[in-house]
Amino acid sequence: MKKRIFAVLAVFTIFALMLCTACGDADAPVSSNGDVSGSSVSSTPATKTANSSLNADSSSTGPVHQDVTNTGDSSATSGSTQATSPSGSAGQTQSTTTTSKTGSKTTATVSETTSTTSSTSSSKKVVPAKHALKTYIADGTITKTQFLSSVAYMENGEVKDTLFQAFIFTPTPSFMYDYVSPYGGRRMFDKEDWLSYINDHTFKSGKNMDALEEAVGSVKTALGLKDYKVQVYLSLLYPVQGVTSFGVVNGKNLNFSKEADRLEGVKWLAQEQLRVFNSKNYKNIEVVGFNWFTEEVEMDKDAVLVKGVTDYIRSIGYTSIWSPYFHAQGYDKKSELGFDIVTMQANYYPDCVNIPNQGPISRLEQLASYTESLGIGAEMEIGSSRPGSVKGLKEYMAAGLRFGFMDKYHVWYMNGGPSQIYSLYHSRDAYVNSGYSDMYKYIKGKLKLSDIVLDF
Repeated sequence: MKKRIFAVLAVFTIFALMLCTACGDADAPVSSNGDVSGSSVSSTPATKTANSSLNADSSSTGPVHQDVTNTGDSSATSGSTQATSPSGSAGQTQSTTTTSKTGSKTTATVSETTSTTSSTSSSKKVVPAKHALKTYIADGTITKTQFLSSVAYMENGEVKDTLFQAFIFTPTPSFMYDYVSPYGGRRMFDKEDWLSYINDHTFKSGKNMDALEEAVGSVKTALGLKDYKVQVYLSLLYPVQGVTSFGVVNGKNLNFSKEADRLEGVKWLAQEQLRVFNSKNYKNIEVVGFNWFTEEVEMDKDAVLVKGVTDYIRSIGYTSIWSPYFHAQGYDKKSELGFDIVTMQANYYPDCVNIPNQGPISRLEQLASYTESLGIGAEMEIGSSRPGSVKGLKEYMAAGLRFGFMDKYHVWYMNGGPSQIYSLYHSRDAYVNSGYSDMYKYIKGKLKLSDIVLDF
């Protein structure tokens, strides 16, 4: 009975979350031809800054939560943008595979056309970059244009520096859940469905992974970064126990009611994604690890499976990551589950009243405490590009500075990911646009509390 109640609660909550319209983008002034038009503006200083105390509201836990997403292709891919690198690139690199630009100012064109690459991906394990952006690709497509303002920090149409050095490619909750399945609302995917996720979504021709490859290549040219690569995490989907005829893997039709077959299926998914990635011969991106999509782990049912998955990922030379929602089952079981990196969500979403599991600003201090006591990282979150949501993101960054988790590993949930950052960068609202520049300074370790303006 307890498990049945939990499943019903999970389905209801995820359904309610996906109905949320309170946090849709209200500000996305894209030019009519889709050019990166450099419409960003400088923030006007206000009186209240993050040096003011964060509110000490009491904490609440709340029901099951999956991150809300708003993907969708909001830009065309025509045109070009002039890119200028500064004399001496600002900020610090987070990966051992990166370089920095020094010397005199140079100018390059960020082309929106597609080029062919020929080099193969490296199989050696690399050190994960400290900041990774969740990139939702299953219910929409992301173009090179949308990726540019996430791969690079841009001002007025010019590439100034690198920005995110890692991207987590992941499906949306609506792709993974049908809200009626007796298995926690999860869709009953078989092998063909998993292959479709790989081929029709992750590696959709000219979009998503291909688009990231092209965007990184353009940024490398603009900044003169010959050997620079951006890291990619691929997502592992949940093998639903009700799928008793998954499809043939290694000569056997897998039955996910059997624990060994569930693990075998996830291993196959990891290897198939690597196979396709390597077949693309990308030269600007590399796989660093795998993301466990499901945001809670039912310890009595899935702990053995997850531990088997993380052990396997580590055995083939990759990193496993997981981002549970606030106080999700398993959030404090990093060692038992075997994840290399865990980042917990605070689910603090001011200006987004309909999102389940959200709590008060005091959760940010709790999150900081968990990063120390549990040895985990933090997830930074924003629900829209409205000023109230941008203020919330600034409060996350202020908490990172004040409570000391700025130096921990970070996953960034920016609604749909690159498309949301695209909206922040292009916003004509000075306050909204300042969220983009503050985020850049935070990632590069240059942000100060006195820089963060909370009033709008």
